[in-house]
Amino acid sequence: MIKYFNLVTPFYFKVPLKDLMNEMALFYAAVTPENVLVKENHFYVLPDGKSWHRVKCLKNNNTLVTVFFVDSGDTKSYPVEHLFRLDSQFCFLPAQAVKMTLTNLENFSESVSLKNILEQTLLKKTFNAKVDRLKENDKCVSVKLYENRDRKSSSVNDLLIKEICKKSSKKFMHKISTSLSAEAPPFVPEKMKKDSNSEIK
Repeated sequence: MIKYFNLVTPFYFKVPLKDLMNEMALFYAAVTPENVLVKENHFYVLPDGKSWHRVKCLKNNNTLVTVFFVDSGDTKSYPVEHLFRLDSQFCFLPAQAVKMTLTNLENFSESVSLKNILEQTLLKKTFNAKVDRLKENDKCVSVKLYENRDRKSSSVNDLLIKEICKKSSKKFMHKISTSLSAEAPPFVPEKMKKDSNSEIK
C-alpha cells in the first residue's frame, strides 16, 4: 500500500512549506509569470486560487497536462497554459510529498482487511516515521511508524500485523511472515535542481 506523507526534518524546519507558499504568492503577485515550453518530468509553478504550488509535469498532450503536486502528493489535470516557470529561489526546499510504504506490509495493497484496519488505526493521527530502506527503482521509502519519538514502544507496523493475524487465514499469515525487510541505503531527500535552460528538473 503506497501513500504520500509530508517530509519535516530539523534541517529544513527554518524554511517550512507554509512560508515557501507565502513567498511564492508575494513573488508572483508582483511579477508577470513567464510561460514556458512545458516538458514532461520537469518542474513548474501553478496558480490555484490565491495560492501557488510547485508541480511536476507527468503528461503533456499539448492541451492538457497532468501534474503532480510535489508538496502535497495530489495529481490533477490543467490546461497547459496554467503552468509557469518556477523561479530558482523556490527550489531549495526539497519536494515535501514523499512516496512511502509500510515495512513488512508492502504486499497487501489489495487486502480489504488491511485497508479497514489502516483506516481505523492511522486516519487523522500523527506518527513518527523511521525510514528502513530506500527503493530507488520507484523512488519510494519503506518506513516504520511509531507513536512516540523515543521509538521504545512497538512500531505501529507490528501492531497492524498482529491485528491482521487475528482476523486472517493461515495462508494470509504466511504471506505476512515472508514479507521481510532488506537492508538498503538510508533515504536522503533530494533538492530540486535547475537545468541549463532554467527549467527545473
